[in-house]
Amino acid sequence: MSIQGLLVSVTVICLTVITYSHAKTVIFQPPPLTSYVNYHINVAVELANLGHDVWISVPHYMLERNIVKDKPVKIIEYGEELEYFSVYKAAEIINAF
Repeated sequence: MSIQGLLVSVTVICLTVITYSHAKTVIFQPPPLTSYVNYHINVAVELANLGHDVWISVPHYMLERNIVKDKPVKIIEYGEELEYFSVYKAAEIINAF
């Protein structure tokens, strides 16, 4: 069997497995920065539109600022005890070193 035939066979097998698998729950855990969350939300919405059950974890302060506006994505909220300022304060401390 040639390399090309092997690659075609592997591709067909992978596409078949992906098509018929029933693993439709996807959980995103982006870093708690607005640009990362926005990017992950865009991908999550597209997956939800394809029929997946999509969850994304978002810090409490981002929910207060209404960063997540898309309805098909379910939200896991965390960090209610953290303040918005503490994330940037931690980043400043890390950048100092």
